[in-house]
Amino acid sequence: MKYRNLAICVAFIGIIAVFTWNWDGMNLFMENTYSSKDMRSETRRNLTVYNFKNDFSRLKVVIVCRSYHKDQKRLMEKLLTSYQMFINPNKYPLVIILDKESAKDHKLGSDLHNQFNVSIIYEALPINASILHGTAFPRTKYSRVGYDRQQWSTFYLDQYFPDFDVIGVVDSDIEFFAYLTHFTIFNKNGMIKVAAVRGHHYPNDAYALNMSTMLDYMYPNRMPMFFWRATFKNVRDYITNVFMVDDFNSAFAKFSRKSYSQFNIMYTYAKSIEKDRYEVIIYDNPISFKISIAANKAKITERIAGCCLIHSVHCTNVNKKYMNEMILRYDHGTVFWLNNTRIIQEYLKSVNADKKSLLDKELKNMEHACIKVKM
Repeated sequence: MKYRNLAICVAFIGIIAVFTWNWDGMNLFMENTYSSKDMRSETRRNLTVYNFKNDFSRLKVVIVCRSYHKDQKRLMEKLLTSYQMFINPNKYPLVIILDKESAKDHKLGSDLHNQFNVSIIYEALPINASILHGTAFPRTKYSRVGYDRQQWSTFYLDQYFPDFDVIGVVDSDIEFFAYLTHFTIFNKNGMIKVAAVRGHHYPNDAYALNMSTMLDYMYPNRMPMFFWRATFKNVRDYITNVFMVDDFNSAFAKFSRKSYSQFNIMYTYAKSIEKDRYEVIIYDNPISFKISIAANKAKITERIAGCCLIHSVHCTNVNKKYMNEMILRYDHGTVFWLNNTRIIQEYLKSVNADKKSLLDKELKNMEHACIKVKM
């Protein structure tokens, strides 16, 4: 009896060991068994995957703006002027995409290239241009086909930049007020940091993805919006499957009739499906953080403060507390880590390291652009 009980115990321990050793395999088996009922699991297995490199400082990043000729003034006075002050063009080149069929857009592209040395891409209308409704934002300045086209275009940005790992999207009226480094884009594990506030404001974000949208990524009003290049195609494929149509444009024609945000759609997808590639930072989280470097409708005082913080220019006109909190502040949310000296020190350390890669002439050009700013 004693030996029989001992044998039973040994057998039981062996079963537990085998079960534990095969737990991952059991999970995989269960996922394979039931994933046909869960499109999210199916999507995860079929993703276009980007593998993190050990040294993600080598990742190539491009900044992109989709615009048109009527944006000329704000492109020149806001985006491009502030880009010259705070962005290393060798590390983060800026590309502007304009309408291919517009002679005025070609004229603007030529002027911008000659004056600011930025790259220009001319994009054709979709083959079936009727998918652009312009009805998503009635009774607003965004109720036009051109705005719909800009949002549609965002979903295809990956097709223009096969040699880049990450694409940062900006609006034509944003202003940079701090220096861009990889520290502001990635966390220590190489995941893209994404800012969000609780709540949602665009009803068709959920419709496009057929999933709940509990966070809003537009309301923080901070740019660029960074994405892994692979995410763009993954989102298109996912939405195409949601609507059970032949191509993404057919799906776009359905969900774009009412208000939506292309950025909310892409980040909501990423948070659910590509959660190992993005860190979503909600502002009432006292631990995680994301540095602010640009915003829509930024104040001139922010640009002045940035010139002081980064280039030691205009410092007699800047309140130090305001200057430090500027890069830790966001719209529509309370940030718990204001006045965090450690975060600011780490950020400035990354700035000084990046500045060393600039030629003296390039750095002086940045400083000179700041000197020209008037209160």
